[in-house]
Amino acid sequence: MSPEQKTGILLVSLPPEVAAGVFREMRPGEIQFLCRVIATMPCVPPDVRLRVVREFLKITKNKIKIKVHLDGGSSEEENGGEEVRKRRSRKIRGEWTLKVLEQIARREPLRVVADLRNIWGLKAG
Repeated sequence: MSPEQKTGILLVSLPPEVAAGVFREMRPGEIQFLCRVIATMPCVPPDVRLRVVREFLKITKNKIKIKVHLDGGSSEEENGGEEVRKRRSRKIRGEWTLKVLEQIARREPLRVVADLRNIWGLKAG
């Protein structure tokens, strides 16, 4: 997967209003280039999307405090046992990862753009 595709995946993983804030901090040529990349990308499976977001977060090592609120769940007895609990745990970790990215992008969109330029070489194509 190319750095440009990773950047596109990261941006489409954000809620639209948060992604708009990140796009506002980009140069026009970068926006046009990324729009072309995103438009030509195939459907991205959720596990690939999470892998890209985790890679970005790990590399940036963002050091801001983030409160992430996720829906609680019912107890193990109520939800069908160990296997369901494991699936829920994986789902919650994935949701947490996306919420962390969302909070960083919401608070510091310019920092996200700078990180995209430094890590994956965001450019105007």
